[in-house]
This record gives sequence, structure tokens and C-alpha cells, in this order.
Amino acid sequence: MNFQKIRTNEKARYAWTFISVLTAGFLQAAIMQIFMNPINLLSSGFTGVAILVEKITSTFFGFSFPVSLGMLILNIPVAILCSKSISKRFTFFSLLQVFFASFFLRVLHFEPLFEDILLNVIFFFLLFASFEGNTGPYILYTMVRIKSILAKYKEKGGKEPDMGALLKGSDREYSTSETDLMLSASRFADMIEKAAEELAPHRVCQYIYELSNAFNSFYHANSTLVEED
Repeated sequence: MNFQKIRTNEKARYAWTFISVLTAGFLQAAIMQIFMNPINLLSSGFTGVAILVEKITSTFFGFSFPVSLGMLILNIPVAILCSKSISKRFTFFSLLQVFFASFFLRVLHFEPLFEDILLNVIFFFLLFASFEGNTGPYILYTMVRIKSILAKYKEKGGKEPDMGALLKGSDREYSTSETDLMLSASRFADMIEKAAEELAPHRVCQYIYELSNAFNSFYHANSTLVEED
């Protein structure tokens, strides 16, 4: 697929964004019904609030307030307020994703992957909570590792680096892991620009994953805060 053409063609950009939003709504509904509902797991944000309201009304008040309707009621006012200060296009597609997710929750029915609740729990966390691969916990684990290194550096009396000296570089030969990490970090500005131009937030996610990989490779290949220099 030629993203350059999509970027310069407004109709193609709208079509691509619409397909992405439609897919996201479908996947959200599927994941909620296949994994989250069977193990009584709450989502984050307004979706989690809508699920909680449905559980409370069905348990204590004798009726069930639909999650799909709750998602709309909670998100629409916020979207209207946000549209005054952020991109109306972004707000529209964000709200459209909520509509699609609500619609699919209402009209489609997905069976749990396993009849055994325990198996659903195990598979869910293996799939979405892995500390390896392109997952949220893997990224968070990398962030914690970086913060730990910086805290240890500060405890040992480390000072703020001389950015001018860093930009001038060094005469020493860099290892492959060091070079890969520096190159990955240097692509940040270009990545942000392309993600904005193409309306492709997945570029940011992919970049963060690649940068995490580069850092972890550097971390394992070098003795951090052990060598004297």
C-alpha cells in the first residue's frame, strides 16, 4: 500500500481512517465478549465505567443498563467539550469508534474462547500481559528499567550530561547495540511528523516498541553503571 498517495489524497485518508476505526470498534467488542466478560474483568476509561454500571444495575436494581448505551452516554458529552479545543476530525473519528464498538456489542455475539473460566483467564494474560514482544507490559517494563538506571545514576552522584559534548560525538568506536539505540532515538522527530501527516497513530506504537527493543539489546550487551567509565 502506497502511504504517500493516501497522505496526499484527502478522500483516501478519510477512507483509510474510517476502515481503521471500524476495525478497532469490532476488535474492542470481540475482546470484551470473548475475554473480558467471561472473567468479569473491567476495562479502563468510560468503557469500564459503563461495564460497572451494567453490573450494578443488574445486581441491585433488577434491570440491566446496556454497556453499549452507557459507552455512548459517557463519551458523547466529553467529545463535544473536547471538540472546542482539539481537532474536530480527531474528535469525530474517536467518537465514531465508540459508536462502532457500541453497535457491535449490541448486534454481535462472540462466545468465550474456552468454556473453562480459568483457561480464559490464563490465555488472556498470556496474550495481553506478556513481558516479551509487542505488548504494553513489555513497554512498561522497559520504562521501569530505564527509570531505575537513572535513579541509580543519580544516587552515585551522576550529573546532567553535557549535551554539547554528546552532539559532537566521540572518537571511540561504538558497539552495534549503541549505534542501533542512537539511530532509533534519532528517528523520533521524523516519526512524529509522519504519524501526524498520515493520521497513523500506530506509527508511534511501532516506534516505541522498536526503541524498547533497541534499548533492551543495549542493556543486555553492556554493563550499565558497572564499568568505571
